[in-house]
Amino acid sequence: MIDFCAIDFETATSDRNSACEMGICVVENGEIVSTKTWLIKPPSYPYFNPYNIAVHGITPKDVQDAPTFDEIWHEAEALMYGNLMIAHNAG
Repeated sequence: MIDFCAIDFETATSDRNSACEMGICVVENGEIVSTKTWLIKPPSYPYFNPYNIAVHGITPKDVQDAPTFDEIWHEAEALMYGNLMIAHNAG
């Protein structure tokens, strides 16, 4: 069994830097030991592409009071630090 951290994002637009949600799952010895999700106010706020909303269901209203990516990064980094990273649909 390998230990790893899986990360996934939802975006407000087709731009990769428009994260509106991030999720992290930490797996150790084949068992999920920690999961965390954050809603994120993207740089494009309040604009969301209607196609993206149709895919994930997150709207500008959902993130109006959410922190920016910079504000949540340190908490996310602490969960991921030192782990093998696996990312869905990474470019």
